[in-house]
Amino acid sequence: MSGIQGVLYDIDGVLVTSWRAIPGAAEAVRGLREAGLRRAFLTNTTSATCAEISERLCAAGISVE
Repeated sequence: MSGIQGVLYDIDGVLVTSWRAIPGAAEAVRGLREAGLRRAFLTNTTSATCAEISERLCAAGISVE
């Protein structure tokens, strides 16, 4: 992945649907983290705090810090 410095993930519909991981999403996030890429997550969800969103992603098997 020469030249790529980071990845911006859209959460809803890309990583999860109804807070359930889309097949392959957790592995993709883990693989890019292990490759050393910077990561950021975005959503238009306004009903949850960043901490709550992080908890929901982790509960779905997608490890985020």
